[in-house]
Amino acid sequence: MCGGTPKVETRDLKAEQLLADREATRRSNEDIAARRAARVQSSLISNYGGAAGLGSSAISVQRGKDTLG
Repeated sequence: MCGGTPKVETRDLKAEQLLADREATRRSNEDIAARRAARVQSSLISNYGGAAGLGSSAISVQRGKDTLG
């Protein structure tokens, strides 16, 4: 016989599954974060007039009394 014995590769299926699960979780978390950021950016409350160029990006609200007493 010319080639000898073939090299056998051993695989840890549980470790591969764990890595695949972690990657899927990471991608899912990135997708959720991107959707949340897009929702916040498109909110009329947090982005007051931002798309139309109206007003500032923050709404200032004065609370309390103007004078003492």
